[in-house]
Amino acid sequence: MTGPGSEPTPRMRLSDTQRSRIAEQWDADAVEKIANLLSPEDRRSFMEPLGGVPDDSVQVGASRPGDAYFILTHPNPEIQELLEQMWAPFWETLPADALTNEGPGYRLLPGRKLALARRAARSAGGTSK
Repeated sequence: MTGPGSEPTPRMRLSDTQRSRIAEQWDADAVEKIANLLSPEDRRSFMEPLGGVPDDSVQVGASRPGDAYFILTHPNPEIQELLEQMWAPFWETLPADALTNEGPGYRLLPGRKLALARRAARSAGGTSK
């Protein structure tokens, strides 16, 4: 992203180690794409609970479990769609009934509808992730 009179934000790439760790619960490609759509300040906040921005002098998040702040919604439709993709693998870590749970701890998290669609496709013999 760029602003008036500013240099373009350098493209961020996840390290292999970070990508591997993130992929345990999130869509690492979506994480990387979201980070590259954000300003440097927003990028740092977004990446903090995911281990920080690679090659950044301030590496935080991994050492502060339980103190994470995740973006759940975003006014930019492109980023919101990527958030849905980012969170979909998270739902795979939960029991199937979590996908239909309407409690506040579940219904506010992105990616649920996408995860439901993917499970339905797999149940029907499709190959969707």
